[in-house]
Amino acid sequence: MTVFVLHNNSENFAFNKNVEACALYTIPDTALQRNGKPVFIPDFAIPCEMSVHLAVRISRLGRTISQRFAHRYWDAATVVPHFVALEMLRKAQYQGLPWSVATGFDASMAVGDFVAKDALYEPDGSIVYTLRTTSGEVVEGVVPDADAFASAAIARISKYYMVRNGDLVLFPSATAGCTPQINTHVEGSIAHQRVLAFNVK
Repeated sequence: MTVFVLHNNSENFAFNKNVEACALYTIPDTALQRNGKPVFIPDFAIPCEMSVHLAVRISRLGRTISQRFAHRYWDAATVVPHFVALEMLRKAQYQGLPWSVATGFDASMAVGDFVAKDALYEPDGSIVYTLRTTSGEVVEGVVPDADAFASAAIARISKYYMVRNGDLVLFPSATAGCTPQINTHVEGSIAHQRVLAFNVK
């Protein structure tokens, strides 16, 4: 499995803009933490920021996929909190060094249950997701015209990589992240369904 991440390079990022405006990178599947297991923040990752993403699941094999047909290549979505070692990331970016350790360390992404594609959409075609913690943080995201953005993202990714059944595509975070607190319980929902619950340790 490959995790493809689209990262917004601008604070003024808007989903209705070209997906080419996003940075694209991959994260190893060892970063994924499943089944409600706790996320342990390692010492090197403090201070840590948690961004929250919509993730779509690839459902078939493909390469160089036309945007016209890319909607056929994903079947479900979930919410993914992504833990990032903030100081490591800033230092690596400032020095022009690779920053994969800061973003892809083991168990740095909690993956929720998946909701089928046909149950995701609001009446206006958007997808809404929410994350709440017992320490009071609330992160709410909306991806407008989500199918169009997913199609553009998959078409772009498949120019460089073969996509396979089970791969994940993380959309840019629709809102600012938060600072997770140790011993906090986190719950996430998508399309008004709870899909994620875990503790931060």
